Amino acid sequence: MIYCIGNNLGKKLPGIEHSQIKRVKLFLQMGEKAKIVTLSHGVDLYENASLFSISDNIFSIYDYFQEAMGDNRYSQKNYYDMWQKNPKYRLEPVKHTTDVRVFYQEDYICYAHFYDETYQRISYINYFDGPYEKRRKIKREIFDSRGFLSNVKILGENQRVIVDSYLNPSGDEKIVCYYNEGKEISRIQLTDYNNETYYFKNKNEWHAFFLDELNQEKTIFLSDRTQSMISSVPLMETRATFIPIIHNVHLRAPYETKISEITSPYQSIFSNLDSVSAIVASTTHQAQELNERLPETIKAYPIPVGYLESTTVKKIDFEKRNPFKIVCMARYYTE
Repeated sequence: MIYCIGNNLGKKLPGIEHSQIKRVKLFLQMGEKAKIVTLSHGVDLYENASLFSISDNIFSIYDYFQEAMGDNRYSQKNYYDMWQKNPKYRLEPVKHTTDVRVFYQEDYICYAHFYDETYQRISYINYFDGPYEKRRKIKREIFDSRGFLSNVKILGENQRVIVDSYLNPSGDEKIVCYYNEGKEISRIQLTDYNNETYYFKNKNEWHAFFLDELNQEKTIFLSDRTQSMISSVPLMETRATFIPIIHNVHLRAPYETKISEITSPYQSIFSNLDSVSAIVASTTHQAQELNERLPETIKAYPIPVGYLESTTVKKIDFEKRNPFKIVCMARYYTE
């Protein structure tokens, strides 16, 4: 299995995620098993993936431990009808939105946001304490677009997250993240995973455990957002085939290939070469530059980031071309 590791997948894709999707589809066409794996919690991951016909070949670390793999639909509680039918509640729609304020015996208790104008698909609920004038947001419930309560955040002073819980579709707590006063994770608890509870001091340890669970004899990890995971690879108990992908220039001074400082997105690669099996660059020239800096045990390979959907490219007759028109597609970047 080939896993392409990234952060998330939105409705609009930057270049790296475009490259991931094209690569996975190309692997599948060639009969290779491949999936995109994201390290962020995204409640609309599968909804977004369906836009690019990739929902069968993607999952997140949260989906994995929340027992919510795959683009399945779940029966969701109808909060709007529940509140509307109970005389103790009063709903106040917010103009020009799909949101409602919820009052319990005239006490403002929560604010609900829905995906749709018919209030059938709930997105999140913010809960408040009282009184109204001094209210604080104390809890937020976030619902997966597939129809289940996925994430519960307990908030302290200044809306600082104290506890972050992630549930499976049945409502059981599977992942709990605790935060200290510095807003940093102080403990991650993995509940009832293979009938055991696990504890991690930080995300790097948790990610390493996750990668170990995925790692098999012929598993390959292609890392597109290397900074998010490379610190976890040395913590793995199994030996991983880990290959970072270079998507941009890697030198701050491009014409000083042997002495130039490495750009910040890729410094972590050169700081963790013991964990790197190989590197993929976009061009032959860049691969050559990388090989000048890499030890002999690690090689950079040039693999272009794009490919043609068809082998036939329509050519325009030369006499029909505009001889005075040149089109340049590029962008400015500091390097």
